[in-house]
Amino acid sequence: MRIAIIDSGIDINHKRLRRCRCAGVSLVLKSSGELTITDEYDDSLGHGTSLAAIIHRITPSAELVAVKIFHQELAATERLLCESLRWCLNNNIDLINLSLGVQTSSPSTELYQLCADAYKRNVVIISAAHTDLSYESYPAYFPTIFGVTWGKVGSDTEYGFIPDSPIEFIARGTLQRIAWKNGGFTISSGTSLACAYFTGITAKTMQSFSCTSSIDALKTRLKEGATPGLTPLQFGGKAYNDNVPIIKSDGVKTGLEGVFKRRFSDWIGNLAVFPASEKEMNAFSDFPEYCISPVVQYFDYPRNLAYASPGKAEPNGDVTRSDRFDQFDTLVTGYFTDQLFETNIKYGSELLTRSLSCDKNVFSYDRRLHAHIEQYRTKRGYSGAVYVPEVTEEHYEELLPFRYLGSVDVPMLCVLGTSNRQGKFTAQLRIKGILEQEGYRIGFLSTEPQGELFGATHSFPYGYRGTVSLEKKKWTYYLRILTRGMQEYLEPHLILTGTQGTSIPRGKSRKLLGNETDTLDYVIGVNPDAFVCAINPQDTISYIKDTCETFRIYCGAEPIFFVMTPWMREFQKLKNGRMMARHRFLDDEEKHTRMGYFQEGIGKPVFDIMDKANDGTILELIQRFFSKRP
Repeated sequence: MRIAIIDSGIDINHKRLRRCRCAGVSLVLKSSGELTITDEYDDSLGHGTSLAAIIHRITPSAELVAVKIFHQELAATERLLCESLRWCLNNNIDLINLSLGVQTSSPSTELYQLCADAYKRNVVIISAAHTDLSYESYPAYFPTIFGVTWGKVGSDTEYGFIPDSPIEFIARGTLQRIAWKNGGFTISSGTSLACAYFTGITAKTMQSFSCTSSIDALKTRLKEGATPGLTPLQFGGKAYNDNVPIIKSDGVKTGLEGVFKRRFSDWIGNLAVFPASEKEMNAFSDFPEYCISPVVQYFDYPRNLAYASPGKAEPNGDVTRSDRFDQFDTLVTGYFTDQLFETNIKYGSELLTRSLSCDKNVFSYDRRLHAHIEQYRTKRGYSGAVYVPEVTEEHYEELLPFRYLGSVDVPMLCVLGTSNRQGKFTAQLRIKGILEQEGYRIGFLSTEPQGELFGATHSFPYGYRGTVSLEKKKWTYYLRILTRGMQEYLEPHLILTGTQGTSIPRGKSRKLLGNETDTLDYVIGVNPDAFVCAINPQDTISYIKDTCETFRIYCGAEPIFFVMTPWMREFQKLKNGRMMARHRFLDDEEKHTRMGYFQEGIGKPVFDIMDKANDGTILELIQRFFSKRP
């Protein structure tokens, strides 16, 4: 009996394997696509050794053949898995243990065919299911495979059978001490172990009853020997230290392309922006080089109380001149319906209507406009495209097939802040530009509605007038799958994101002022390794430290540096008695005095993110931080 264990190799010197007959090979796919096979199969990861020790304990007379495909990590490609199966079929293997799964709901035809060929040759393949049976996993779900899940069983050789299920067998997978790397041991649980136990059980059954005439006869014998009434641990059962290896589907990038291809790339061209003075529009004039399309027109309110940002492009608000509509094909609209002045709302409506009459495309931050536009389409025959950056239940379902993707192991950097209107999006664009200038590939996940127009692959606009309609309880799962997909599809050196609004309650009362809980839920979902914190000149040292400590607690992230907004928020009393916030820009002396104060009190560098003289230092700080990351 020759049993192949396709995994991370075997430590033949482990004391649980000293009397085991072992052989093996190592398969490596070079970047050129060339396959190399060597006789080295020592296990530096421990996973394969744990499986070998379990199988050997149940069927000590069998020869175990390590087919090593995991080297530096418990991950390999689907092609390498197929090559390892092909090697087994050509080298007199009787039974194959696959304590692994392919991370796709659409496995390749080649994998299916190899499993079917093994079935025809009476080579038994036993494969681990996902720890949660509500998720498919391959090849365990193939009908020619013995799929195994975990459950509470009374002994190493007890097992159960699940009728009318693609995963038919249950074996021991609960918490236990197992052999591990470097001759040691660890505590673990999960379907990987259950698969190994059932491999040993199956091998023993084959030896005892000579059930080698057909796999169907063997399955019948196994069904007869199953303990009735055993049920699997499923639907959310959590494995401890399971370390289930990941097989990356060769077709996963093709599937991800439909998710990550920019949804408006086929129609967007020259842009017109309205209202130009809205803070969500500042980036178009401040960073035109980062925008994916040129902005050729700026429209703004007739009555505008917004503060003027230095260097902002001069808007042109005339909607009566037809030549203003000849140069652009897409109107980017903000939240003009929230205006206090009826004149401004009317102006925005006229601009939108005129644009629709010219069949201009619309990129709208405000979901409320979508119904109006579709109504216009029905009545007037509007043929333009409309896009609202949002996250819906449909987007969640679209991502679910990629839930098998491996965890994010590239650096994740988040820009957060102590309040709103701090330039967090500005900081993200500047950091992105600094890193890209150095040749780094950056995955960009934005929480601003305009983010996708500045190179973000996806957006999650949960802030003001948020367009995230996804149930709150699904946020973490959605964001984890999304960031895994970004890693797989984009192959970035770093993923960059940012938060919205205030992070923790302010003041002595500690009342929630906005979306603080949303921010914490978002950060838990993206799980950053480090953050850059935006602060205000009027912040206190203690409040800044509380903010940082909150994120240390929630996600274990550390601050790399701080950026300070160059304006003070001051309040002016209006004639009607109401208070209005205004922003006063600091002069250079006052700005540097406050930055020095914070730097001394916090113990970290504090920068003006717009000062390009800091770019080299910012790059060095980010590189230094992540070079120390394990």
